[in-house]
Amino acid sequence: MQADETDDSDISAPKVIRLLVVDDDDVDRERIRRLLSRAQSEYEILDVGSGAEAIDMLLATQLDCVLLDYHLGDMTGTDVLRRINAEGIVTPVIMVTGVGDEQLVVETMRLGVYDYLPKKKLSGKLLSDAIEASLQRAALEQRLAEMQQKLERMSLYDELTGLPNRNLFFDRLNQAILNAERKGGRFALLMMDLNLFKEVNDTLGHEAGDEVLAEIGSRFRQISRKSDTIARLGGDEFTSILHGVDSIEGAVSIARKIIAAVNEPLAVSGNVLQVGVSIGIAVYPSHGDEASSLLTNADHAMYQAKRNLSDYVVYGEHARYPDAASGSVPVSNYLHKAMDEKELYMMYQPKINLVSGAVVGVESLLRWRSPELGRVCPDQFIPFAERSALIERITFATIAMSLDQLSAWQAQGMPSVPVSVNLSARMLDDIGLPDRVLHELESRGLQPADLILEITETALASSKARAKQVLTALAAAGVGISIDDFGSGFTSFRYIRDIDISEIKIDRLFVKNLSEETRDISIVRSIASLSESMDVRVVAEGIESKQNWRLLTELGCIHGQGFCISQPLPAEQFMQWYRAAG
Repeated sequence: MQADETDDSDISAPKVIRLLVVDDDDVDRERIRRLLSRAQSEYEILDVGSGAEAIDMLLATQLDCVLLDYHLGDMTGTDVLRRINAEGIVTPVIMVTGVGDEQLVVETMRLGVYDYLPKKKLSGKLLSDAIEASLQRAALEQRLAEMQQKLERMSLYDELTGLPNRNLFFDRLNQAILNAERKGGRFALLMMDLNLFKEVNDTLGHEAGDEVLAEIGSRFRQISRKSDTIARLGGDEFTSILHGVDSIEGAVSIARKIIAAVNEPLAVSGNVLQVGVSIGIAVYPSHGDEASSLLTNADHAMYQAKRNLSDYVVYGEHARYPDAASGSVPVSNYLHKAMDEKELYMMYQPKINLVSGAVVGVESLLRWRSPELGRVCPDQFIPFAERSALIERITFATIAMSLDQLSAWQAQGMPSVPVSVNLSARMLDDIGLPDRVLHELESRGLQPADLILEITETALASSKARAKQVLTALAAAGVGISIDDFGSGFTSFRYIRDIDISEIKIDRLFVKNLSEETRDISIVRSIASLSESMDVRVVAEGIESKQNWRLLTELGCIHGQGFCISQPLPAEQFMQWYRAAG
């Protein structure tokens, strides 16, 4: 037979399942061999008569499953299970024993046993079914573990550039401050924003913009010292922690190297481009002795560099927030004015059942139109609010406007669907939040289920014990709790279960390239399947094509929102859209 024929035969051959039978009774071991010889699956059966031999075999041999008796000559089945766990062995174990103690069943299950079979009722079919089910469960757990590992990496690193992301950056910034405090040291922080990046996106499209970011990220990795951290915070904004740089001159020297690297021409989508970078420099502790102040001051300096058309600016005594057109009044002042003069308003985006088209909810999105500044994006003003007491006023203004509008829609005959409002992580420190939210609902004659509060996965993961208490109280009262941007942070499904989360929103990152990325398809399918088993509604964010819409329904995700369904609309237009949608 030729070699390639042999290979084809090997490929088509059924998998041989390698079993280890652990029993100190020769007769019982032989009985199991005999029963499995009649099964349809093909087994390679090894057997040992003691717990010690079983451990040695598991450490030395690749096995698919273990059939374990409880009473062994040298130890009990629970002793073996504890040793298996201590050694980090993940081979599925099925207890096959004559002991029928219910407490023993509970204990062995707690130690990781996949199934428990009484010897008196043993049959070939019972054994083979249990083995098959255990192997399937082990394979699923392995896939979930791999997915969790991938999600954990994605929660720390930016997928596009491979650089540390916001989560990892803040962790390293806090570590840098602790180390500097302990040793009396100094370090520099750079805030960096690309120039002309918006023009690239607008003229060549977002794919070209992504190419630019990926190339800039690659250049940053090449010039970065091993001791430093260069991270992507989001969009075209980057930051760098320069360890051991104890002077402004040293920071400026590195900033100039970064500027030179960014200024090199880029080949993107058949075009040769040149983007620049504006850098703000702050030095610990001279320009801030805690993370928030240091970051804010570096940010101020970076915006000054942009306004002054400079490559870099070192933070100075009179640096300000990004200014209005006059260049004299900080944005924070305008935000106070916006609250007083009701310049903030809401836009509404529907969530629908992707199969039936029925509206299942609406997300309320905050917007600001300033007479002096024009339209200001939430990403520009919410960080200011979160550093001040304004976030509380804005949060309850948002809830009030959203609930007022929901009441108006219900009066116009729209069936009751919940309205979702984004909640800042800072609000979770307020133990009185549940009572205040319920008061807002009751004063309008609305039910708790009419409101869903959305918190980002990253914010939830970084919250303290009090946050869990606040969210649990809200959920217990009937208010919906939704995790936004799911998959971008650290949240585990156990956390979701503990807090009684009612909804998770799959991060648009997974939805964007769903048709192109097989791994994203696997992640979405797994999230949808696990969520369904926990009775948690899954909503896909950022649906921008009919193809993604179709794929999502095939993967078991039947709720979604995005521009393909409807862009955010003013209240009146939303009602018109709702009536037209039927």
